[in-house]
Amino acid sequence: WSMSIPAQVTGTKGQAVVLPCSFTHPQQDTYTGGIRVIWRVVSLSGQVIFQCHVSNSTEGSSAGCVDPNAPKRFRLQGDPRLRDLSLHIEDLQPSDSSTYYCRVELDADKDKYGDINGTKLQVLAQVTGTKGQAVVLPCSFTHPQQDTYTGGIRIIWRVRSPSGQVIFQCHVSNSTEGSSGCVDPNAPKRFRLQGDPRLRDLSLHIEDLQPSDSSTYYCRVELDADKDKYGDVNGTKLQVLGKLTQGACEALLVPLQIFLHVIMLMTTKEIDVKHFK
Repeated sequence: WSMSIPAQVTGTKGQAVVLPCSFTHPQQDTYTGGIRVIWRVVSLSGQVIFQCHVSNSTEGSSAGCVDPNAPKRFRLQGDPRLRDLSLHIEDLQPSDSSTYYCRVELDADKDKYGDINGTKLQVLAQVTGTKGQAVVLPCSFTHPQQDTYTGGIRIIWRVRSPSGQVIFQCHVSNSTEGSSGCVDPNAPKRFRLQGDPRLRDLSLHIEDLQPSDSSTYYCRVELDADKDKYGDVNGTKLQVLGKLTQGACEALLVPLQIFLHVIMLMTTKEIDVKHFK
């Protein structure tokens, strides 16, 4: 037996994605019993988000392997009779970001096999801008002491990955009155903080967009007094278009709010297959 899945799949909010999963088994050329496909989320024993059953002797389309209880956005793209259990998800949402686990059960053999590492799905938010114009990458956060906290606040924006190049960072005291005054003298002049960190708004303004600005941006906040560090692990995908279409606005500002999650270290592990008795 073997099972093949990717460690990570990346999709964009509102778009579609496929979580690949395929398997082999000793009787694959002669097996005619039933095949049950199960997809879970968060953990091996987590919530079942999709399951269906098909006979390996069934002719025609695999469309018969459906789950009437699954959200309409979820459907099986693979054909279990061809040992393909791939899951298709439409209209991706940030809440879909999680780890998904693929499992197959063969009725005749009473065998159950599943991937024990899972596939991490990362759903990126997307902001679209136009070359030469301006755009805002929105980011806001909440924290337990937000109404009483008076310590320092450090804002960090990175590009390409949560540990990628720092393109903007600044520090401000939460007790400071007036303008936020949170500037980065080392950042390109095109980049400035539009939000006020004291109001938990870390939004970044970028002027004179260039095609090379197209990338994924990651927002992070560090609270000096609490020694807490929070960051968005999914990022915001910025797409810079070549030119304005007729009737388009001069500046494309997208009101998208991203709530931050505690940064977690992500490591790539070898994919193992667990044989369930």
